[in-house]
Amino acid sequence: GMHAVVDFGWFGFIGKPLHWLMVTFHGLTGNWGLAIILLTIVVKLATLYWTTKSVRSMKAMAAVAPKMKELQTKYADNPQKLRVETMALYQQYGVNPLSGCLPIFLQMPIWIGLYRMLSSSGELYLEPLIGGWINDLSDTDPVYVLPVLLIVTMFAQAKLTPQTGQTGMQQKLLMYGLPLGFGIASFFFPAGLTLYIFTNTLLSAAHSIYMNKFDRK
Repeated sequence: GMHAVVDFGWFGFIGKPLHWLMVTFHGLTGNWGLAIILLTIVVKLATLYWTTKSVRSMKAMAAVAPKMKELQTKYADNPQKLRVETMALYQQYGVNPLSGCLPIFLQMPIWIGLYRMLSSSGELYLEPLIGGWINDLSDTDPVYVLPVLLIVTMFAQAKLTPQTGQTGMQQKLLMYGLPLGFGIASFFFPAGLTLYIFTNTLLSAAHSIYMNKFDRK
């Protein structure tokens, strides 16, 4: 009954089913690292609908970004007129700037529940990913290969994200701040959690490539 005292936090109602799924995958593969990878794929598929809507919204915002800059230049001294013209522009092209953020907020409980679950799972204690490299998924990567790979893939993913016409500071935060922030934090994360974020980033990059090349909508 020791498992009953593990606290998965406010979103334990999400973390517990994900924990059960991870344990089930371990029963099939015999490796907790592979179980985390399979769990990541399932979570990605479960949130794919909202992710797709978010990317489509960002691409729509990117399409009207040049016209937005024209309005910002034209009405630089008239903020009220700028707001009115901006809303008219959004209506003309059927763009909703909030639709790019809403899917992300809808997924936040899943991410938080998954984070708490991977951080609290005793099953990962002293369990290896690859013997001789990561011998304990509940501890940090001893040679920091996963964090470095994560930083590289997050920068690549940021490059694939549509440019939605944010200010220079906002764009730099998305392009450099988030990858660096997550990358530095991953040096202190348990290797199991870093493996999840790395796998999720690879899947997100693959999804972005598909959306950029084949998603006509």
